[in-house]
Parts: sequence; C-alpha cells; structure tokens
Amino acid sequence: MSLPPSEIPLGAMRFNSDSQKLEYWMGSAWMQIKTFSPNLEGGARGIIAGGGIYPAETNRIQFITIPTQGNSTDFGDLTQTREGIGGMSNTTRAVFSQGGNYGSPVYNNIDFVTISSTGDATDFGDANDSAREVTSAGSNHTRGLTAGGYNDDTGSNLDRIGAITFSTTGNAQDFGNLINGVREPFDGIISTGIRGFNCGGVSPSFTNTINMMTIPTFGDAVDFGDLIQLGRQGGAVGNSTRGFLLGNSGPSDTFSNEIQKLNLITGGNAVQTGDCVVTRSQTGVSDPTRGVTCGGSTPTATNTMEYINLSTDGNSVDFGDLIEATQFAGGASNAHGGLG
Repeated sequence: MSLPPSEIPLGAMRFNSDSQKLEYWMGSAWMQIKTFSPNLEGGARGIIAGGGIYPAETNRIQFITIPTQGNSTDFGDLTQTREGIGGMSNTTRAVFSQGGNYGSPVYNNIDFVTISSTGDATDFGDANDSAREVTSAGSNHTRGLTAGGYNDDTGSNLDRIGAITFSTTGNAQDFGNLINGVREPFDGIISTGIRGFNCGGVSPSFTNTINMMTIPTFGDAVDFGDLIQLGRQGGAVGNSTRGFLLGNSGPSDTFSNEIQKLNLITGGNAVQTGDCVVTRSQTGVSDPTRGVTCGGSTPTATNTMEYINLSTDGNSVDFGDLIEATQFAGGASNAHGGLG
C-alpha cells in the first residue's frame, strides 16, 4: 500500500513494479524519471578547468574523451586564472563557478563553454558569493547546482547552494543551504537528475556528511548518510544509480586510496569497493559507463588520470596524463549520471 501523500518526503524515489520505471514524488503525484541515450556531438567528453600547482593557478581548460583511454587535449582558457572551481554541465554546456587564488582574491565569476567544440570560455554571469573550494552539488538537463566554498577575506565556510539554468545566461539564484557551511568537498558531479550530492569536506573541522539536494525543487539539503571516514577533496563520479568517491585527503593531510560507493536510490552510508592506482585527491568526470579522476594532490600535484567501471566494483586503472599537473580544478561532462 502506498503511503498517504502527507507522509512522503519531497523528492522521494520508488520503483513502480507495474510500469518497471523509477518515479519521484513531486509533492502532489509520482512522476516518471525519463532515461535516454543522448546524441553527443564530439563524443562523451570530460572537461577539466583551472586549478593550479601551489602557489600558482592556471586558466587552462583541458578535455578527455571518456570512453577511450589517452592523454588530455587543450580546450581553451577560462576568463580568469583560478582554482577551487565548481563545475556543472548538461549535454551542451559546461559551466564553471567561482574560484580564486591561494589566499586571496576570490571571485564570483561564472564561465561557460560549449562542450562539443573547443575554445575559450565566455562570461555566464555572477555567483551569489565570492568563494573558492566550491563543488558541484548536481546537474540535470535544465539546472546546475554548486555548493559551499571558502571566502578567504572573511575566513568563513559557506553553506549556500547556488543554481543556474543552462539554457540562459545570467546570475545564479539562491537555491537553499547545506546542512553546515563546508569547503573542499569531493569534487565532480554525482547526480540522478533528481538528486544531487555534496560529500565530505571541512566544516569547520573534517566531516563525513553526505548532503543531498532535490534538483528540480528549491530548498535546503538533507542528510543522506556518511562517508567511511572523515575526508575532503577526493574525486566524485557516478551514473544515475551509483556514485563513487575516489581517494581522500583526511585530517593532517593523510591521503588514502580507497574507493567508496553510494547507492543513490536507497540512501545510506558509503561502502568501500576497491582502491585507486595512486593515493591522492582529485577531480572526477563521468559518462554512464566510466568514471575518470584527473590530477589532484599526492600531496604534490600530479598529472595522472585513472578510471573505474561504474557498473562493477573493483580497483581503478590508469587512463592517461593531463597536459599539466593541476590541483583543485573544476570538472564537468556531457554524459554524467544526471543526464539519463
């Protein structure tokens, strides 16, 4: 028997055994989650933007073709040299929000590129806050979310969730708030299209909290579960049902090579499913089959990349090398789990 509507939380998901489809609760009715295989001009691409090697930053944008192993290729440049960027994307646009320099200044810039082509980024608008160490909080075809960050000028961890609409340009909207102000969470897009996730970080001490947002509806994040241990800065990848977190930088800069898995439909705590090739933190990009983590800290900056198969558990495999080593880059793709 179905629960009465008053007892169903907004954004709840279920499997309809009659239609054999996933559905989500929109507040007044169950709506079917549509899935499809998008026609991707130029293939399934991962975009890695900005970052740097302490104490210098870069404005370089690099890209990889996710289904094929190999080295990255130069895409173009951001409008501003910066690190600690939040990435969002649909099948057409990759949008990169905020970021800054190690220490100061920090920016509220939002840039975008057309994923199927190459070239320099174009100004999209302004974020709600000037911050670095921001992360994606999820994307679907319509909307992208970024969350948290750190403002060096005020010394504060931010709890704001910002939202942009991919089809237009303009300033970000205030979407809601995280459970706590947080910086340096796991970086990359984990999204079902309905749910978006923000994992770990510093808040103000290290945290293992997984924040979940319902992307179609404005509002605050809720507690989804916990990471295996306190951590930050690992790579976040996933398809529409499974999320993975690769690597980890814990308290006292203790780096680990664990791979953690999240069941995005049922919820709960993360479980370990394998190990990374390199013990490090990093930036993640995904297509429906494969998640790739790019660069990061070992604790020194690295240019290596590695990948996992999202449908199975196990260890990661070497993918190739970035053009240049980079830490705290923004990641996006035109085929991640929130896009069907």
